[in-house]
Amino acid sequence: MTPTQKELLTIFIVVIIVISVGAVGSSLNSTPTKQPSNNAMQNSTNTNSANTNSLGPTPTSTSTPTATQQPTTIPPVDVDSVDGLELTMAIEKTQYVLGEPINITLTIINISNQTINFNHSGQDFDFLVNNDTNNIIYQWSKDRAFAMFIMIMPLKPQENLTGTYTWQQTSNYQPQQETQVSPGTYNIVGETGPTYGLQTPPIQVIIVNSQLSSQEQVRNDVMYYIQSNHHETTQFTKNLVWNGGRTTLPNHVGAETYIYYSQGWNVTINYPVVPNAIYNIVADYSATSIGIPYRIIWKGNWQNEVINETSYVFAQ
Repeated sequence: MTPTQKELLTIFIVVIIVISVGAVGSSLNSTPTKQPSNNAMQNSTNTNSANTNSLGPTPTSTSTPTATQQPTTIPPVDVDSVDGLELTMAIEKTQYVLGEPINITLTIINISNQTINFNHSGQDFDFLVNNDTNNIIYQWSKDRAFAMFIMIMPLKPQENLTGTYTWQQTSNYQPQQETQVSPGTYNIVGETGPTYGLQTPPIQVIIVNSQLSSQEQVRNDVMYYIQSNHHETTQFTKNLVWNGGRTTLPNHVGAETYIYYSQGWNVTINYPVVPNAIYNIVADYSATSIGIPYRIIWKGNWQNEVINETSYVFAQ
């Protein structure tokens, strides 16, 4: 090889070495474009996490449990926030002899589908009596002392609390203090104690001087049944004063008929003259009230103080 060729070969080798070294250096200094971004995001996340931890745990109210502390079952619903209580009242009959005790049963029932925390106190129930002019003549709680306490009593759906009371047909309002009332018509209203203020519709009772005949008792029981089971008749069954009586034909043997009249009502009672008879009753009302004609026809029977309704019509 000539000297000139050796010099050219040396220069060529040097150039290749320089290029190779440059390429290696470029490869060592380059970084993928995603990696810095990922590192930056990871650093940012770690920084935020550290800042959050540096604040300590999030404070919670001592009176309100956190979500993880809530029970898995539905908690009882407080009565103040749920309208789920119903007050009912029941009496044994609607006509009493003067001086005969009148027993009254008051029941408060949970009609909702959830447990209610009932505030049981020294006075859960009360009742009052109005005369025929709608003036109070008696209130059971008047001048009574009650224990001052409130106890939470859970009432499950359809559970109830019941109290039984007696009105001795006396008045404890001025001017008659604990004196015997006179025969007449009275309305009894049931109430809860002051905690809830629930009140029942009035039940009308009639106090008479002497014992009723069986036919009069049947008539009154039927009218009470109609009023209690068909509330649209309430306006037509108040303050009824009856006339009438036996209408059996002279030559009719083996059966009796009684017809009573009062303020548009005709109550007809038929029954055979046999022991433990079944009384068949038709109560027919026909009158005009506030310019609107009404018609009520009730049919049924009575036996041993049990009433069986067979048909009912209300029309206007």
